[in-house]
Amino acid sequence: VPFVEDCEEALKDVVLACDGISALVGTLIRSEEGALSVGAFIENKKIVKYIGKKNVFKSYELSTIKPSKGGEIITVGGKQIAVLVGEDLLIENEFGTKTEMIVAIYADRYSKGQIAQRYDYFKNIAYEKNKISIFVNHLGGQTDWIYDGSSCVFNTQKQGLGFLKSFGEELFIFDTDNQVVVEEPEQDVN
Repeated sequence: VPFVEDCEEALKDVVLACDGISALVGTLIRSEEGALSVGAFIENKKIVKYIGKKNVFKSYELSTIKPSKGGEIITVGGKQIAVLVGEDLLIENEFGTKTEMIVAIYADRYSKGQIAQRYDYFKNIAYEKNKISIFVNHLGGQTDWIYDGSSCVFNTQKQGLGFLKSFGEELFIFDTDNQVVVEEPEQDVN
């Protein structure tokens, strides 16, 4: 539980920094049932809600992460955004006609060819659902697991609007009203 406590303390610092802005932060929190994997939706120095991971089925998660309510729709700047955590996007994929974007918060481990596969998956989600698709992945490591980051944004024409570094920290600001297409970085798929 010390790691979950560290996550909760770090989230307090993020909340205090969100003065006049909205933020969505992937984290772990404690509940009566156990640890929950969530997206914390923050506005004006306040946690508005936690959006939890509903589908917990990976063997390494089953002993530590408990399922919760699942994806929800939030409104930021007048835009409706579907927010899902982890593999919920694979199962819960009906978002309504008014939703403009899908944000998927993940802790997806690296493996060779995985980044290119993710890009293909999320560009297809954007095209098929006719919504901007935003994939936010964890960066870091735990024992022999590596989380590569490689977050990305795609428009409804399968075009990349943003690609964050693989294996490195980076800040990226995405303007929903001024979408600039960028070239997809090459990945080693062999």
